[in-house]
Amino acid sequence: MIALHGSRPSDELFHFHPRSTNPELWRTTVPLVVRVRCQRHKGLIATWTAIHWLIVLHAASGRAHFGMREIAEEAGVGRNELAGPGGHIQRLVNLGLIRIVGYKSFRGLREPRPLYHVDLAELERLSLDLVPEVLRDHQIDRPPPIAPDPRQLRLALVPTDDDSAADRDEPVLQRPAHLGGRDGHENGTAEPLPVGMNRGTLPEKPGAAHENGTEGWRSTSDNGASMHEIGTVTHENGTALPRQRPVPPGNQPGMHENGTVHARNRDIEGEKERKNEGESQTLTPDLLQSLITQATQAVLATLQAQGGVALTDLPASLSMIPLAPDDAEPLSASVLSLWQGDQQTPRQRDLHQLALLAAEYDRPTDGHGAYWLGRAILMADLCLSDRDQPITIVYVRRMLRRWREEGSWGSDREAAVLPLPPQRGAHEAPPLTRPAAEPLPAEAQRHPAVRAYVEALHETPNAVQAAQIAETVSDLNAWRQVLTDWQLNGWGERSVGKMLDRYQKSASPGGGVDVPPSVALIHTYPGISPEQRDRWIRKFHAAATPAEKRAVLARLEQEHPR
Repeated sequence: MIALHGSRPSDELFHFHPRSTNPELWRTTVPLVVRVRCQRHKGLIATWTAIHWLIVLHAASGRAHFGMREIAEEAGVGRNELAGPGGHIQRLVNLGLIRIVGYKSFRGLREPRPLYHVDLAELERLSLDLVPEVLRDHQIDRPPPIAPDPRQLRLALVPTDDDSAADRDEPVLQRPAHLGGRDGHENGTAEPLPVGMNRGTLPEKPGAAHENGTEGWRSTSDNGASMHEIGTVTHENGTALPRQRPVPPGNQPGMHENGTVHARNRDIEGEKERKNEGESQTLTPDLLQSLITQATQAVLATLQAQGGVALTDLPASLSMIPLAPDDAEPLSASVLSLWQGDQQTPRQRDLHQLALLAAEYDRPTDGHGAYWLGRAILMADLCLSDRDQPITIVYVRRMLRRWREEGSWGSDREAAVLPLPPQRGAHEAPPLTRPAAEPLPAEAQRHPAVRAYVEALHETPNAVQAAQIAETVSDLNAWRQVLTDWQLNGWGERSVGKMLDRYQKSASPGGGVDVPPSVALIHTYPGISPEQRDRWIRKFHAAATPAEKRAVLARLEQEHPR
């Protein structure tokens, strides 16, 4: 037996109505443009559905950052399929189906998490534009009609006592309950007679008006609607009619469909008032600009409260053509346009890194950091296009660093010889010094490979090194490419033996496939303490590219020679 007494805290879920929530929470639909652009790829569609559903699910808290594990579990795909430049998330961003509006950092995480946004209204608009093309592809002449709501299809076929209908053996359509009966009353909202009351037993209300000998009464409510309280009024089939609720004036029996003259006049006056009110609220350019400013400030305040970085935080110098120094040629496009190139949508993280680079080099260039960043992008694209390699932020950063160290902004020549490292302490071994170079023979000086070495590194090899270069190098273009890569990567150690090894790998039938660097070299490196070993291991893992990892190993051998 259920207890009726005793205090019990109210359950919010008991009073929760699912239809009052966002329909996308319980009606997970996929717009047509998502299916078309994803080319029915199940992984991409599942990833988009998962991100969109998570955003709707956490709409109350405003959470828009989700980890790879959470998205992978919701989409039913592997985490390795989501991450990376070729992962599902970046492909959806490139297709314009989701947007990354910022990033949020967390303690303990190496990289910040992106803030996702799905513009469902824009996707639905694009989907509507695709409908005619899809119908033509499926060879459908005309689009199907809109399916009505199932709740509006409550037309019941009930028998009637009408003799003509009975003779024809035809059913009669009964109006739905919410549309009212044939006599104008709302049958669906009628209340039955009280228990124990028959015809003629209902009390007569004060001020009752008897019509046609019936014992009913009729009153008027405050809003002008008539209240039909039916007592012993009978229907044509002899049954008593129940009491009714207020009926609007336009739905009462015997009235014109447009209502009374007073109601029509009131509608006309209301239309005039609404028209005047609409004219007074016409959007002017100043009002529209103020609304846009208020909305932008609200969005920025929300992103800042959530710890995110909005895209509008990017400096205007990246989206506009920067000013060139007095003795330099101007750029033909902005930094963002130069970096975007043929890409549909660049990565938002790259844009933020470009903004940091421009701000970093503003001081040494007297405020022309964005200009030299654009020049570095053009120069890097020119250098890497011959090798069919994509341009990277790391490559552009190294080129800017070389220009700053040499003071040769915008030059395409190779870097000069790096200075010797600073003096070590008294307890450390003295640095190794290179013996004075002997003059080369005339034959070695005239060799093209040796001359290319001298022109690139601005130093003369000794007789043994010159002999090795002349004996090994047979492809001058490949040798010059090795020297160029060596200088652009900033490798300070001038080891002819390593250069020749790199040249032989690039000239081999494998096509320049380098052995990837391994951290095992640091684990087994002799002569360093455990603290130093841990520091070099962290440097190795912090390097993003194989070239950077090789540079870390080269610095290790330079600072701690075996």
